Amino acid sequence: MSRKPLTRRSSAAAKFLSVSQADIEDHIIAYFVGAFGGTDPASLTAATDLKLRFNYNDASWAAFAETLDAMPWMKQIRVRLAQPEMAGATTLGALVGLIWKKVPKLVGMAKLTAVKSLPKPKIA
Repeated sequence: MSRKPLTRRSSAAAKFLSVSQADIEDHIIAYFVGAFGGTDPASLTAATDLKLRFNYNDASWAAFAETLDAMPWMKQIRVRLAQPEMAGATTLGALVGLIWKKVPKLVGMAKLTAVKSLPKPKIA
């Protein structure tokens, strides 16, 4: 005898993405290493003031939000930064924190169709 499943997933399965603060930090470090040749990745720590280290002025640091927003990994995690937010996030750790707090923490689930409850067991 074959049983029908209790639930059936819709044809549009939910897609999940995993991201961590370490992933975000790695992407930011990779950007600076690539953009500013000769930068040792190990020299960039959470306490590194990126704005100061790479000679950004206030306006160019604020505009860096748009550079980040255009990066494929930022689009993938669905985070956008506003220019005014950049003023308080000049260190690597603060920038990672700013992005992390904007990462959506809720995920969508595929819709389930008619779920039938299991019969309650009879206690003798």
